[in-house]
Amino acid sequence: MLKIISSKNESLIWNEISKQKQKLGFQVPVQSKSLREVIAGVGDVSIFGEKEVIAVNISNPELGSLIEDDFNLKIFLDNTNLYFFFGSGVEFDKTFSKEKTNFIKLEEKKVFDFPTGLVNALQKGDKKNSWNLLLKELRGKDAEPVHGVCVFAYKSVLVYLNDPKENSKDSGVKEFPWNNAKRNVIAVKRDRNEVVNKYFDLVVHYHKARSGEGDLAKQLELWVLK
Repeated sequence: MLKIISSKNESLIWNEISKQKQKLGFQVPVQSKSLREVIAGVGDVSIFGEKEVIAVNISNPELGSLIEDDFNLKIFLDNTNLYFFFGSGVEFDKTFSKEKTNFIKLEEKKVFDFPTGLVNALQKGDKKNSWNLLLKELRGKDAEPVHGVCVFAYKSVLVYLNDPKENSKDSGVKEFPWNNAKRNVIAVKRDRNEVVNKYFDLVVHYHKARSGEGDLAKQLELWVLK
């Protein structure tokens, strides 16, 4: 019996192996083997007379040799042991997706992790929280998207301050972030001129970084703390 799993995420792959093993009624531990070992021992029987569960990570070099040898998967499909072949990439999918009933392609769930806390702190002009949350974002992300968050936070505030009565359809800011900016500005009574100057400095720091005057992450820290 053969199951083919396509994914870049090994954690997802092993979770799927565990699920499939239980679903198919196999209680024995999973053995990890190389493709060469598996091909050599495909007809072997366990000394205990048990069905085996074997996982094989198909790397690109091994995949190339399979294609050259015109490899026949039937010997695994018809076997009483349970085999899991796993790997990723266009060639892997092209080679194995022909076995449609046995082919499992795992897609990672996209997690929306927009830093709302950082946006709120920036809009309120809270230096301490802004700096701490900025550092947290910079530890896990490139400085470019973090700079984009700062721009978004201040643009939303400026759109509100330029017309506190109504969010213009042409502003480019949706109703929810506009209302959120409104709440934050009202809560601390931010001054329009101060916000304009801060936004201008944000643009200046970006261009400094792009001109070689320090990296963007450091420029963002300087901007928040100023």
